[in-house]
Amino acid sequence: MRRALRTLSDHLLVALTLAFAAGIATAFLHPLDAPAVTRLGQALIPLTLFLAGLNFLGGRMAMPGLLPLAVFLFGLHHGLAHLLPPQDETHLYHRIETRTEAVVVGTLNTAPEFDGRNSRARIDCRHIRFADDPRLAPTTGMLLARLPGPWPSSLKPGDTLALRATLQRPEGYLAPGAFDYPRHLALNGILVSAQVRSPLCIHKVEERPGLLQRLRYLPERMRMNLGMAIDRAVDGQHRALYRALLIGDASAIDDSTMESFKGSGTIHILSISGLHMTLIAAFLYAVFHWLLSRSPWVMARFSPRRWAAFLCLPGLLLYGLLAGMNIPVVRALVMSCTALVALCTDRQRSPSTLLALAALVLLVIDPLSLALPSFQLSFTATAAILFLVPFLKTLISAECEEGDLSPLRRLRRWLLAALLVSAAATAATAPLTLAAFNRFAPVGLVANLVVEPLICLWSLPCGFLALPFLSSAPDLAATLLRLGGPGLTLAVKAATIFAEIPGASLWRPSPPWWLLLPCGLGFSATLFARSLRPRMAALALALFLLPLAAMLLPPSLFPPRKPDAMHLVALDVGQGSATLIHYPSGRAVLIDGGGAATATPAVGERVIAPFLWSHGIATLDAMVITHADADHYNGLGFVLDHFPTTTLWVRDLQGHDEEYREVLQRAKRRGVMLTVPEVGETLAGLGPGESLRCLASPAAGLADGVASAGRESNNGLVVKACHRNGCALIPGDIDRAGERRLLASGVDLAANVLLSPHHGSKTSNSKEFLSAVAPQAMLVSTGRGNRGYFPHPGLDDDCLGLGIALFTTARHGTLTAKFTPSGAELTGYGRHAANPFLPCRPLPLAGGPLRVDSTPR
Repeated sequence: MRRALRTLSDHLLVALTLAFAAGIATAFLHPLDAPAVTRLGQALIPLTLFLAGLNFLGGRMAMPGLLPLAVFLFGLHHGLAHLLPPQDETHLYHRIETRTEAVVVGTLNTAPEFDGRNSRARIDCRHIRFADDPRLAPTTGMLLARLPGPWPSSLKPGDTLALRATLQRPEGYLAPGAFDYPRHLALNGILVSAQVRSPLCIHKVEERPGLLQRLRYLPERMRMNLGMAIDRAVDGQHRALYRALLIGDASAIDDSTMESFKGSGTIHILSISGLHMTLIAAFLYAVFHWLLSRSPWVMARFSPRRWAAFLCLPGLLLYGLLAGMNIPVVRALVMSCTALVALCTDRQRSPSTLLALAALVLLVIDPLSLALPSFQLSFTATAAILFLVPFLKTLISAECEEGDLSPLRRLRRWLLAALLVSAAATAATAPLTLAAFNRFAPVGLVANLVVEPLICLWSLPCGFLALPFLSSAPDLAATLLRLGGPGLTLAVKAATIFAEIPGASLWRPSPPWWLLLPCGLGFSATLFARSLRPRMAALALALFLLPLAAMLLPPSLFPPRKPDAMHLVALDVGQGSATLIHYPSGRAVLIDGGGAATATPAVGERVIAPFLWSHGIATLDAMVITHADADHYNGLGFVLDHFPTTTLWVRDLQGHDEEYREVLQRAKRRGVMLTVPEVGETLAGLGPGESLRCLASPAAGLADGVASAGRESNNGLVVKACHRNGCALIPGDIDRAGERRLLASGVDLAANVLLSPHHGSKTSNSKEFLSAVAPQAMLVSTGRGNRGYFPHPGLDDDCLGLGIALFTTARHGTLTAKFTPSGAELTGYGRHAANPFLPCRPLPLAGGPLRVDSTPR
């Protein structure tokens, strides 16, 4: 026991940081309301007094054991307090509940970003005025303003602005696995967004700022000025890359370049991190040490080494402010400054202490950053580099002898060290990358050895040298930036080549918890491998690598996950349609897969694929395109590329636009069999009691190669999915004429659950059709910007009169119908208690899972 306490005492800061982070993580798992958080805070007061008294009375041996528990509780309270929605009733979050026109007065908080199409800026709000109230009401909170085109260069951080804009709470796709954009903004302090129509809607309010305000916004003003100077000095692709590397603004990098860096596993190079700080610190230290060493007076009285390290601190702090002080920047800044202070005071600090201090500082300032992938990836990669590399070197390298080495052997050792660093960081972050993005680039292991030197040893030093001269000597700065330009060009070409290698980037389902848990435990144990016996160290490494290997294996090697009942899932894809039928046998069929044409990237990459991966679905047994409207197929290209399938049912083989034909050609290249099904045809290969039947098809009037007539969605496919416990009808976009033809055909339309024709449009959903289907529940796939049209206002009354429960993806998020022997259970997907800081989860409908009869009426 004493030995354990002594070990804990020797690594006390690390233990306290882990305890604090564990408390915050627990807060995410078990959020409390405001009164409970207040009571917990009050309970911490006597605990603090008890620990202080224990320390005063000499109980220091017990302190290392009690302190982590106390710090855990403080972390829990800190996290819970920050997870509460704003308590101030004047906060912008409480004033804006629906889309509203308003005038906002506030301060431009940061340098605006421009992606080539739109600008984004953060506004620290102070007053707001609504159209029906001429008075300015006080308010608080950060606003994310979007403006078409570039931001006016005359409006700079620290300026007071009055904006006329359309305000709303951020919206995103409410689907499992999809990127939760509103929560991402909330974790970054933004709960309301605004759309500004033009620069004419922004007015600068003339004020005389005080000294403190000028100092507060000076770094961001300098950052904006540096960005504009970079724009003037270079152009094209180099401009965007230099902005990312020097001031942390990657918004202008085009999609193809960004995809090349992502696909090659080198995207982290474009983020300002420890390597940037190391280069800055090394350059400043060399300059200051050289200057101080030239003075005999300084040499006689002071230590040039210490003073050079001390003089580096202001420069690092200034650069951190210019870089935007994001998570990697703050981590690198804290670690660099702590190391320099240790050098000044001749106190050595272990890597674990530096890393723990950086994490603790960040979590104290912003505990919600623990949930951000950037925090997790940054600290995991750094921990791997600091702790795993020495362990790996002892396993692989036997060339540690002293003495002179030939240039060839020195190069070989340098390459081995670089490879080990790349391997450690790549492997350590792989589980987190798969969990957050469903993507892993194994080629990054080698790509980093090529791309990183080109940027960090060529272009980045040229950029750093140019920074001081961007304003004072722009011609010299432009020359320096152009000298680094070829390095950027070669880096982009190298990243593109690596990204195009087959298998360079792997897309995999989200790892289940039973793989993530041992992987995390193995990684944590491997960090302490140097203090473990060789067998225990090898066991820890195996505990980390074996689950990681299982995550990276092709999903086809594993049996499909089998639900306990047939599920119909109407995904929230905005104004579009994507429906999954998941049978108890594990067979999965995707019916349609499209969203709004303005969605970039398309919903296939943003919603459908992440949803399938999050449910462990790696292959599809069939896909169906009910008709050739873009909002029913424009996301299927990505799905076809990443989810093997054998069969694609379509209404025709031509469609009415080139994009549809490209989807069909992509399916053919993948070896998918294209079929225009006949009426009554059933999908082959399903399990016992499972069926997918075509009830309406234009096959009788169409032959291969014959184009369909215009946009006749009435000629689209109508399919019915059944299992022993019930049926679901998916009629596509048929209108009332198509409904009448279905009724006249005499096919069995009865179903427990109906996906509303044409997104609930007034031109569909006739009472005769609804009566014939007689569903207990009708699901409407529609976007949030179509209120009053999809679904049409009278549909609620029609459904109420027929006894049909009506649910929409716009209101309830992704809708799931589970067909059980006792009936169908319906759930939605959204945020508990409308708290923007909490992740989305399945939510009961109408006070509990809505259970409908198992037999169609």
